[in-house]
Amino acid sequence: MRKRVLIAELFDITRVAAETVLRQNGFEVTAVSSGDKAFQVLEHSKPHLIIANSSFPGKTSPGLSRVGRQNRRLPLFL
Repeated sequence: MRKRVLIAELFDITRVAAETVLRQNGFEVTAVSSGDKAFQVLEHSKPHLIIANSSFPGKTSPGLSRVGRQNRRLPLFL
């Protein structure tokens, strides 16, 4: 089973670069451009890791961190 990673990154170039590297290394990746979209993904998906920008509009990375602790203690990389 491939490990699932959620990337929440505002900047396209950073998001695409991270997504490309992770996919090339066998990860299943969902990449979004906002905290709000990340929360939508988390309603329907259970990633093994969240990689998030620490400062973007909408719901913030600390909010994602709280969700991770409450739901499954998801690892979060800011």
